Amino acid sequence: MPINNARRPAPSLISSVTDAVADEVKAWQARPLE
Repeated sequence: MPINNARRPAPSLISSVTDAVADEVKAWQARPLE
């Protein structure tokens, strides 16, 4: 899949998505093992 640099998302969007994912990852890592 070619990268289309003309439609690159805004850095603020990337930052907010990264922050949201980081919170999910932390919650997943902290989950109790069954």
